[in-house]
Amino acid sequence: MSKLFDQTPEEQLNFQLDLTIDDPISTSFTGGFQEVTGIAMEVTIAEYRARDYTGVSKLTGLDKWGDVTLKRGIIDSQTLETWLALLGDGKGLQLRHAIVRLIGPDLGKPIMTWKLHGARVIRITRGAITANDTDVAIEEILIAYERLEME
Repeated sequence: MSKLFDQTPEEQLNFQLDLTIDDPISTSFTGGFQEVTGIAMEVTIAEYRARDYTGVSKLTGLDKWGDVTLKRGIIDSQTLETWLALLGDGKGLQLRHAIVRLIGPDLGKPIMTWKLHGARVIRITRGAITANDTDVAIEEILIAYERLEME
C-alpha cells in the first residue's frame, strides 16, 4: 500500500501558502498543497566586443525568477472568493508578498521557507467542489514574483 494512503489529508499537504492582500482590503489566505514546482533563478548574460579585444566579453544582466506552481491543495473558500472578486474588478492585481513553507513531519515546524516578493497570482485552476465542503479544492495556483528570499 502506498505511503500516501497511510497519511491523513493534513499530512499530505506538506506545503503551506500564505498570501497577504493589503489593498483595497487587508486580508490574507492560507492554503495547504502537496507539491511546489518552479522555484528557479536565472542570471542573464549580455555579450559584447571590447574595442581592443577580438573575443567576446560578458556582462551580468538581469535576474529572472521562475513562476512558482503550487499543486493539489485546499484554501479557505470565503477569503479566496473575496480575492477572486477583486481580480475580476481589476483591483486584485497589485503586488503582494507570498510565503511558501515546507512543513515538517511533525505538522507544525517549517523546514524551509521561501518568501516571494512582488508576487501576484496569475492563474488558478480549481478542482472538484462538493456541497458539504467548507474549503475549495485547488488543482494549481501559479504565482509570478520579482524576487526570492529563502530561510
